Amino acid sequence: MTYEEFCNLYNKISDVIDGFKDYHYYYYCCNETYNGTLMTFEVHIHSDQGEGYDWIEYWRIDEYGRIYSEDDIYESYEEFLREWV
Repeated sequence: MTYEEFCNLYNKISDVIDGFKDYHYYYYCCNETYNGTLMTFEVHIHSDQGEGYDWIEYWRIDEYGRIYSEDDIYESYEEFLREWV
């Protein structure tokens, strides 16, 4: 994948994640880093449950367009759309 393809895929993923609300949780992406064959980024999860309920997940996109969350691997953006959350 080219840098532009990485950026386009990251932007599509972050469009889905940014502002997503799931019961008590609010999600957003930031701090993307590109190294030529991999793009990493953080997914911040904020909870309205109180202090100590927020956390950060470290995600990545590989050179084949696979998306890695902390718990899952999505083979494509389409699979991510179907199966995330």
